[in-house]
Amino acid sequence: MKNSNMAMKNTNFMSSRFVLHWCFLIVFPLQGHENWGFLDSFAGDLGQTAWSESTLQHVAGYDYDVLLFAGDLSYADYFQQKWDSFGQMMSPYAHYRPWMVTEGNHEMEYIPLLAPSFRSYNTRWDMPYAESGSTSNLYYSFDVASAHVLMLGSYTNFGVGSEQYNWLLVRLCCLSQSAANLGAVLWLDAFSFDPVCINCAQSIY
Repeated sequence: MKNSNMAMKNTNFMSSRFVLHWCFLIVFPLQGHENWGFLDSFAGDLGQTAWSESTLQHVAGYDYDVLLFAGDLSYADYFQQKWDSFGQMMSPYAHYRPWMVTEGNHEMEYIPLLAPSFRSYNTRWDMPYAESGSTSNLYYSFDVASAHVLMLGSYTNFGVGSEQYNWLLVRLCCLSQSAANLGAVLWLDAFSFDPVCINCAQSIY
């Protein structure tokens, strides 16, 4: 629990030769407790450089409640040992606070006829997708305190009629009914690696 008077904080925005990563934190007030809230940390494009380690150290200093990771985790790009070294780097931080992740383009690792997309990512980062009615580890949702978080998949089909699209409609309908009956969800966070559209006329899909 954190004092909800804390403002949104930009903790780091650093670049190395290959990686530009970012992180910020937001305190969300809790229902019935105006002066207290839970602290979300948002991160993406981390990689595994000296700057990556510095970013993790900065974030850990804020004693966040949950970290939401937008994708491009390890920058392994087919080199499996880099997945291992990334796991070793982030392990001390993820052991004491939950990390909830979704995929970026560097997690695809598609090898035609040999390996389907996201095999390494799905094997190493098994998210609780089934609990939210999703059929894919690439998109799911979950509750944290007074918020419901939608982790959307930028690199799996999102078109009208797709499995992800239909799943999202069901989730939003359930949330609407739940909020009307219980009023338990004060915040709805939607998180993805890429924006759903570039402008009003052109979808990235």
